[in-house]
Amino acid sequence: MNLIDDFVSQFKKDSIIYEGMKYKAAQLVESSLMESGVLAITSSRVKDPNRLYDKILSRNERKQYKKDSDIFQDIVDLIGIRIALYFPNDIDKIDAIIRNLFDIHSIKEFPSKSKDNRAKNDQVYTQRFPGYCATHYRVYLKKLDFTSSIPATIIEIQVASLLMHAWAEVEHDLVYKQKKGEVSRDEYESLDEINGLVIAGEVSLQRLQRISELRITSANKPFRNHYQLATFIYDKLDKGSNRPPLGDVETLFRLFQSINRLTPAKIENDLEKIDLTEVTPVSEQLINIHSDSNAKISNFIFKTTMQKKQQDLLSSEDDATIGAFLKAWIKLERRLNELWKNGGKGDAYLSPKEASALLSQYDINNNLLSSYTQLRTIRNRLIHGNEIPNNVLLQKYIIQIEEISNFVTRLS
Repeated sequence: MNLIDDFVSQFKKDSIIYEGMKYKAAQLVESSLMESGVLAITSSRVKDPNRLYDKILSRNERKQYKKDSDIFQDIVDLIGIRIALYFPNDIDKIDAIIRNLFDIHSIKEFPSKSKDNRAKNDQVYTQRFPGYCATHYRVYLKKLDFTSSIPATIIEIQVASLLMHAWAEVEHDLVYKQKKGEVSRDEYESLDEINGLVIAGEVSLQRLQRISELRITSANKPFRNHYQLATFIYDKLDKGSNRPPLGDVETLFRLFQSINRLTPAKIENDLEKIDLTEVTPVSEQLINIHSDSNAKISNFIFKTTMQKKQQDLLSSEDDATIGAFLKAWIKLERRLNELWKNGGKGDAYLSPKEASALLSQYDINNNLLSSYTQLRTIRNRLIHGNEIPNNVLLQKYIIQIEEISNFVTRLS
């Protein structure tokens, strides 16, 4: 008992750290769902200390905890996030998002092995429907913004349809917690019946989503919002398990809206140019296709991303240096494209991998080739607002870009 008391007491003392971790994880999930065009309701919580105490006490009868680490490894929902999807078909999109945002500890699929529910009078009621259908991800934050004195903590992310979550709440309180006493056979039967209706509702929502997608695609009209755009792109992608995440479709939508490129035909043409073996999100690849050699689009993406992330405005000196960096990069990309075309490729799109391969064909210094790869990463992080180098570093990068650009010019 002392072990359990001490664990819960320390949990209370560390509550501000757990709240910080919960806030960061929930913020990552919510912003990614919004950017990726996934309709869902999210909620998050840190385990209530009183409920935690009861849970540990109950599980200790079977587990017989010996030390704190035993409890830590066994209790996987100290921090919990719930994602309630409007459309069950979006579960695959969520999978890619979670794998991109977090380090995965384990994944648990429901329903697990079916079991009989036993009513008070010992009459066995066997469920006709599968019960709770969901996916639970147990994950770790990839990076903390603060120094944590607690061990790496598992965060449980529960993903199911909005309808299923509602049913699960009722079933959990009635059966698992038995808030209203022992559950009768009739109540089990009613829960099973409602579960069947929920599953039927999910099937209807899946069909509705497919019908809507077909209508949007066949109309060949500009997409009205980034939700429609995200659905279309996802539907056109290879459904393999290793495909990259969708990424920030919201910013992509703003860009395509500004350059009049929001019709299905134009987007399908762009999708043929992306590399599905890359870890780079699809939206980022599509943005780079148009921004790599266009200063106006590069600035548009940079400013849009800064505004979305509510970054402070840069000083005029910083702004000028970033402009010089982008101008130097675009000059380099245009020269690479000219070299590509002169090699008989015509107007074919020069992908990042092909650009590196093109440079490696010539007698280029290995350090220079390595610099090109690093500079492209720096450029992408800058454009998409992930990292803004300081002035000194940017000036150094500009010199490196110009050195590679001069090399390419001598080849032409």
